[in-house]
Amino acid sequence: MAKLQEYRAGKFRFKLRGKYFYLPGLTKRDAESVQEKVEKLASAKTAGSIIPDRIAFWLGECPDEMYRKLAEIELVEPRAAKHSCNLLRFIDEYIARRTDVSESTVTLMKKARTAWADRNPADLLVSSVTVADAKDFKRRLTDEGYASTTVCQHCKKLRQFFSAAVDAELIVANPFLKVRLSSKVDEDRQEFIPREAIDRVLTKCPDAEFRLLVCLSRYGGLRCPSESDVLCWSDIDFEAGEFVVRSQKTGPRVVPLFPELVEPLRDAFEAAAEGSRHVIVRHRGAVRRQMGRVVERAGLEPWPKIFQNLRSSRETELIEQFPIHVVCKWIGNSPTIAHRHYLQVTPDHMELARSKIPMNPASLDLV
Repeated sequence: MAKLQEYRAGKFRFKLRGKYFYLPGLTKRDAESVQEKVEKLASAKTAGSIIPDRIAFWLGECPDEMYRKLAEIELVEPRAAKHSCNLLRFIDEYIARRTDVSESTVTLMKKARTAWADRNPADLLVSSVTVADAKDFKRRLTDEGYASTTVCQHCKKLRQFFSAAVDAELIVANPFLKVRLSSKVDEDRQEFIPREAIDRVLTKCPDAEFRLLVCLSRYGGLRCPSESDVLCWSDIDFEAGEFVVRSQKTGPRVVPLFPELVEPLRDAFEAAAEGSRHVIVRHRGAVRRQMGRVVERAGLEPWPKIFQNLRSSRETELIEQFPIHVVCKWIGNSPTIAHRHYLQVTPDHMELARSKIPMNPASLDLV
């Protein structure tokens, strides 16, 4: 490390690759910190290694004059080229290029883009977004009352966009990497839906197809509408007692033809138009509101996450009978996701536990 020079009282500089770097207004300790970062940057460039994160973040907030000198000795690309890229245009182009992802993923990307655009100027450049801007975006979403999972989801997509900008060498650091993301599960929105409630709902469904849609979610564990909409009659093998679920999210999986599904499937098949390919034809797409009205007609209060909780309830039931790795294969998630977002403590669990706990205080060894 070249020696830090005090070229004037309280003013410091150092020399690297024949060029002086002046550090006015900095204490000696701060000047030494800057010198250390520049020399580590030079070492990384010489060795062809990855720039450490803390150096990359410092470069992102580096004053223009310092950055210009770093560019002159070829430690960084000139900033002028980076400053010409509009952020929203870059995001739009990135989404358009991602033809390798599912429609649902594209939808999430577009929602995150809209969330950012609604809260920030349209003329922002990729390189002008700071860590403070990223943290402020998350804070504003939270203050506006968005669920923690939604906030986390939007921030993850923005992090993905800026990661692509780093790969494109438009920026040296991703401002969203320093945004802490923890999608805490809102347990108040989790609800186990008992079979008795589903029986009442099925009596109020408008037709056999909608009854099947409810059963596919509650007893088949399908995602609605992304998995139920693509289910075809050719995917169902009544003789083998199984059917194929073609998920854009996790790929195809084979699911047992649970007894609760056999009759609804046969009823829907008999009611289907001749030559129908898809199982669900009339009730495709967003049917959450319709499901809510059906639940109300059954004399029940619509529960949160109206289809998600059906799927969650089924996984909770199955885990009582089969190993978790088997259930996760059928449901189409991982044990980690199952524990975090699906499995629930039901009233039956509590009742069973109470029945096994000795209720005579005299029999308890209390301290």
